[in-house]
Amino acid sequence: MKYFKRSFKIRLGLFGENHKDTANSLNNLGLVYDKLKKFEKALECYNKSLKIRQNLFEENHTSTSTTLNNIGTAYFNIGDYLKALKYYEQALKIRMNLFGDNHNLTALSYGRVGSVYEKLGDHINAIEQYEKALNIQTNLLGENNRHSQSTLKIVKQLKTE
Repeated sequence: MKYFKRSFKIRLGLFGENHKDTANSLNNLGLVYDKLKKFEKALECYNKSLKIRQNLFEENHTSTSTTLNNIGTAYFNIGDYLKALKYYEQALKIRMNLFGDNHNLTALSYGRVGSVYEKLGDHINAIEQYEKALNIQTNLLGENNRHSQSTLKIVKQLKTE
């Protein structure tokens, strides 16, 4: 944590608040806070990073989708699934615009949206999202890849419930 904070301070001093490297440092700090289960601090960092990225980049930018995804994950970890869904869907929309429906980041977003629906008890929508992720994973990685196998296991489990 100490080095991430130091990196942020250095980048802030060198580049100012409205720079991509400052946003990257804030996002990285958020990831560390997330790992330490300090979700409110993570959200604070992610939201600052998001604001910078939205000011710097056009609406559809991969860095913005990454931060939106990270905010969704923090809300998911807190248990605020509706907020998580909101941010995951925003990330998915950007990734679909940038990469289409055959990219690993798009698959990741579908999986995240599916995980929210699963937590909300909406197995029909969860299965739909997981199957979209699975189709992409299978196309890109093959059906024997660990990611494809993991998603397939979740889909099979949900279909039996």
